[in-house]
Amino acid sequence: MQKRVLISFLLFLSLFIVASCDDNDNATPEAEPPSLSVVADPETIQPGESITLSWSSTDADSCDIQPGVGSVAADGSIALSPAETTTYTITATGPGGSASASITVTVIHPAPSASISADQTSIIVGETVLLSWSSAHADSAVIDNGIGDVSVNGTTTVSPAATTSYTISVAGLGGTATDSVTVNVNDPSPVSISAAPTTIEQGGSSTLSWTSANGQSAYIDNGIGVVPVNGLIAVSPDHTTTYTISVIGVAGSASAQAVVTVMGNPKPQPKGSFGEQYEDLIPPDATLESYDPKRFSLITGLVQNLANAPIADAAITIHDHPEYGSALTDADGRFSIPVEGGATITVAYQKAGLITAHRKVYVPWNDIAIAETIQMIAEDPAATTVTFDGNPNTVSRPPEHRGE
Repeated sequence: MQKRVLISFLLFLSLFIVASCDDNDNATPEAEPPSLSVVADPETIQPGESITLSWSSTDADSCDIQPGVGSVAADGSIALSPAETTTYTITATGPGGSASASITVTVIHPAPSASISADQTSIIVGETVLLSWSSAHADSAVIDNGIGDVSVNGTTTVSPAATTSYTISVAGLGGTATDSVTVNVNDPSPVSISAAPTTIEQGGSSTLSWTSANGQSAYIDNGIGVVPVNGLIAVSPDHTTTYTISVIGVAGSASAQAVVTVMGNPKPQPKGSFGEQYEDLIPPDATLESYDPKRFSLITGLVQNLANAPIADAAITIHDHPEYGSALTDADGRFSIPVEGGATITVAYQKAGLITAHRKVYVPWNDIAIAETIQMIAEDPAATTVTFDGNPNTVSRPPEHRGE
């Protein structure tokens, strides 16, 4: 009985082993995972240039390239032109799974360049210069000394008051660059003049003293005429007088002024007269012996700037009548100056840095004449100086016209 059981077990074991061997013989082999390779030629470019991206794979049914390409064949090549440094990743997919490979293409941006120039590198105070500039591979540009942001290529006009270097700075993806140009500003003939004393009584005298540099000739107005480029002279004006010296040199001309104030002492107005109430308005430098009581009158007015704001300390005189002296506008821009009426009188308005103005006003006897309100404007620093000394050969001309 035990022998029969053993034989049955051995027979069953044999059948199991045979069945297992049959199953192993019929199993399907596992698929190999894909493999791939990718190359870029070249791997470094500048913006706008192209590369060839090539790849090959095994055990793959399809491939995908990112960014921006998408599905491609299992083997192939493609031309690409990336704008920036880019890493391309290719993924191959097959029965055995997937595999990826990457390659980086470097885009090198060229360094910017910039240049700036001036149509003149040496000028006289008040003249203008045309700046021109250009650049390459730049996205922005700025010029110093008050010019600021500019286009990457362009021009602008400047009028520096002193020697100035203008530097342009440009920036782009490849970095920054700068360039500079210097404009030399020459004071053609620096000159100064002074009076000592500055205030005299009628009949007194003052000494004018002046110095200049780089001057070849000099002229002082109000009857003095041609003088040395450095010197002094005594003057005895009858009325308050402004002396202007003009000096001419090789590079141009320059001028300066000195005022000699002549104090007067007109007789007082008669009691009860129209002028008696306004005697306190008579300027200290009025040099009339006396005002005609029947003609004593007053001119009053207002001086403003272009914004209608008052201009204080503007000097008010009467054209061709220095004997009436001078008055100054007050903080509100108002003035009053006594004159003798019965005629049309021209009022002169002066202040340093502003253009001198003249206005006519009819002045009745023993009355107050109101001059029209005027607006004084700033002088233009770019001007041609003309010296009126009676000699046509000493008229100063702009440098570009000299020698004509």
